[in-house]
Amino acid sequence: MARPRRTAVSADTDRRLLQGVRGLVERNAELEAENRRLRQLVDDISRSLNVRADRPAPVDGTAPRRRGRPRKNPEAPVRERKKITDPAVLEKRRQALTKARAVRQERLAAARA
Repeated sequence: MARPRRTAVSADTDRRLLQGVRGLVERNAELEAENRRLRQLVDDISRSLNVRADRPAPVDGTAPRRRGRPRKNPEAPVRERKKITDPAVLEKRRQALTKARAVRQERLAAARA
């Protein structure tokens, strides 16, 4: 079966299509670079604020869900916790955290097996 002849119009269409694809590829590369830069910026800001970035706030602008019972008076200001400075309490918390991590690792290993 013979190939259809290519016309000047067809070649021009192909050229424009190729330019469009090249433009899209370039724009995609720019957007990926910008996305990487913005993600790094969010990570830096989150680290400086000591916030977990893997659980973003809801898009609708409401407060993130909390576990536990709701507050008695939602309009009341939230009290900031005092920093724990007692070395004995800090050590006890560290030990509890280490134990909880070990238990979690065992649970995950058992689930995989």
